[in-house]
Amino acid sequence: PSVAISNSVASAGTLIPDRDKAAAPNARILLTIRNQVTWPDSNYRHYFEQLPPGRESLTDFLSTPEGKIVLDTAMFDRLVEIYDRLFGCDNVLVLPMEWLERDEMTALRKLCGFLGVQYRPYQHQDKNFNRGRPLGALISTRKVDDGGRGSLLDRLLGREPPKRWQFSTEEGLRHLSFAYAASNARLSQRVGVNLADLGYPC
Repeated sequence: PSVAISNSVASAGTLIPDRDKAAAPNARILLTIRNQVTWPDSNYRHYFEQLPPGRESLTDFLSTPEGKIVLDTAMFDRLVEIYDRLFGCDNVLVLPMEWLERDEMTALRKLCGFLGVQYRPYQHQDKNFNRGRPLGALISTRKVDDGGRGSLLDRLLGREPPKRWQFSTEEGLRHLSFAYAASNARLSQRVGVNLADLGYPC
């Protein structure tokens, strides 16, 4: 059978799953997912330089069309439910990227079994990981309003100024983790993998 490989960003709503079904009604679907804390952060770093001056926080990014797609699609249980309904649960495999990273052999054996092919381990020299740039390096290219000096009170008391960017990002990601906990708990039952063990909010 044909195989449709879809990452979660590309599959927002029902439009793309419907297109997949129309193009390959008997396909097997491989859905890759990623922790809803690290994934929005990765997207934020990717789009950071496109954000306008003064609107550069994580919250600002999540207000953009791209950010809204990330927020909506990261309710992975809803996405999986759509594909299950269209193709049947036996024809949909959900593969957490963290599982592949932590227990490659088991994850790839499951994938090969799903595809009906013999398992062959990857050679180490074939592996290539994409690493995003540190947020601090991105921020350093932008002028910060107060020059990093902090408030007048901070300066008078000799306190270190708050790390506005990092604090904002960490707080935003912490709140996101609360939003996706119920979705991940439902998805854990569906995929038979405890997503909390992989670091997902649950």
